[in-house]
Amino acid sequence: MKHDPIIFTRKGRRIGVALNTRILYAGRKEAAGRIVDISFYGLRVETELQPERDDFVSVELPQFGLVRAKVAWCRGGSFGALFLKPVDIRTFMLDADRQLPNSSTPL
Repeated sequence: MKHDPIIFTRKGRRIGVALNTRILYAGRKEAAGRIVDISFYGLRVETELQPERDDFVSVELPQFGLVRAKVAWCRGGSFGALFLKPVDIRTFMLDADRQLPNSSTPL
C-alpha cells in the first residue's frame, strides 16, 4: 500500500509531553494512548489504535474531556491529528511537574 506524502504547515508550536489518554475511534472502538506532543491545533499520540488518514477520533484531555480531531497521518504505532476547534492548552497542567506557558507566551 503506497502512502501519499503529507505536506502541511504547522500553525502552532508543539509542546513535548508524556500524557496518558483514552482515544475513541469509529464511535465504538476505545484504546489507551500517550500524547507525546500537543499544540493549540493538534497533537501526536502513540497507541496501538490504527486509524486511517482523514478519520475522526476523540481524544481525552484533562479539563476538556473528549476533544474531536481529524487524523492527518498514521505511522507505526502513532498518529497525528488536527483538532476540529483549537484547544487553549495553557489552561491545564499536562503533568505534575510541568505547566504549559502562560498567556503571555506566544504559541
